[in-house]
Amino acid sequence: MSEEKIEKKSKNTPGILKPDEPHPSASIAMEYMKSIPYDRLIEYVEIFSNKNLEENRLSEICSETLKKYMHNEPVSDRYFLGLSWAILYFEQKRTVFENISLNKKMEQEKKNSRIILLNGKRS
Repeated sequence: MSEEKIEKKSKNTPGILKPDEPHPSASIAMEYMKSIPYDRLIEYVEIFSNKNLEENRLSEICSETLKKYMHNEPVSDRYFLGLSWAILYFEQKRTVFENISLNKKMEQEKKNSRIILLNGKRS
């Protein structure tokens, strides 16, 4: 299909982006990325650049995209959406793991306080 036909089709067909039109959710992704503290983004640069993840395609793409974003270099909406989705996923996982860790810590503290009370000792 020629570029002319693709361009005409994309202008007239609902649900098809024009060649130079960014994905509408790219602005939502940008808003989300701007909400992430700079030091957290630095953590993601380190995570994505980790030697253990060198062969991981997700890490390769996200690492380079994040570096471009942080240096205000142009990034396509496709790459940017992928990066923001990956970070959102990891942020949600981090929250889950932090909550699990916190719950374990609280359970251990409860257990320790029971042991102290059973032994009649107080700290």
